[in-house]
Amino acid sequence: MVAISYCWLRSEHPDPYGSQLAAAGALASSCLEELGDGVDLAVFLDYGSLFQEPRSESEEEVFAESLKHVALFFSHKKTQVWVLTVTPDTCGLPEDLSTTATDLPVLPYDVRGWPNFERNVAELLACEGGAGQSILLIDEAALEQLLKSEKMPWPEVLDAFKANQEPPKVPDVFCDLLATKTFSKVEDLQVLQDAYTVVFEETMHTMRNLVYCDLGWGDAAAADLSLAVQACHLLVNIELEGNGVADEGCRVLFEAFAACSSLAQITLRSNRVGDVGARHIAEQMPRCLSMEELDLSFNKIANAGAEDFIHMMESGKHPSLKEVRLNNNLVGSSLRMRLTAVAQETHGSDFTLRV
Repeated sequence: MVAISYCWLRSEHPDPYGSQLAAAGALASSCLEELGDGVDLAVFLDYGSLFQEPRSESEEEVFAESLKHVALFFSHKKTQVWVLTVTPDTCGLPEDLSTTATDLPVLPYDVRGWPNFERNVAELLACEGGAGQSILLIDEAALEQLLKSEKMPWPEVLDAFKANQEPPKVPDVFCDLLATKTFSKVEDLQVLQDAYTVVFEETMHTMRNLVYCDLGWGDAAAADLSLAVQACHLLVNIELEGNGVADEGCRVLFEAFAACSSLAQITLRSNRVGDVGARHIAEQMPRCLSMEELDLSFNKIANAGAEDFIHMMESGKHPSLKEVRLNNNLVGSSLRMRLTAVAQETHGSDFTLRV
């Protein structure tokens, strides 16, 4: 199942000359070839999937009800979203659609309300390790590559056009952002703000796994993620490998993790966590009552950070902790031996420490 997020180029017709249809067609052709014979591809495209004007009274009722559920097509875990961002500066109409040759300005994707809503609700479920295959971004460079005479194999499409993912936005943040965007119908703003809030709560309140790896986010994005994590009441596992998270990002994340009563596995491998970050972690770990595994390997933790973990372990056995990975940090040999000894003494032989 595919949902297409794109811009209407004219109010009379969203794609008068078929340029966006050509992009979608090239993607569909490559995808179907990969799926093989006998497999269909369902596509949600608002212009063809919803009743358009002029609508009868009954069609208007169906259309109004449909708008309440449009988010489903962009936020379902079985749906792939194709984001078509290319727009011309102006757009006219063919003779069969208009008696005038007037070209009108076209607003770009980023300033429009509906496309921003579609992209952001898609991000909510692009968090379980499949973001690269859940959202495909077709910008100008991608469109030029896609429309070449030689068809791109689908695995190459998935690799070349995967979207750069952002942390999910909490409703207050997204609703404020959406209010800065443009709508052809002012009343749509409230509709989409309400819809996003519902989808966010339904998605995040039941989320058990969050996987955001190798995205290069940094501390600012970690702070944004920490707000969303607080809504994940059933979260069990979070993986944040390779995101450039440093000490401040570590602080806000672990404050959020401490509020997740079911969180058992935390992976922060290959980030930029140093001694200050290690201190923040050691302070919050006693509050993470369900934590079983913590991976901090390949960071920048040195002797001072190791000392904080020693003090944390000496203060009492953690109720659920089974494994901590601190290998490939900057801890000296004497501190490594001391940390190992304290871990064995306080947590027993079943506890695993890699340092």
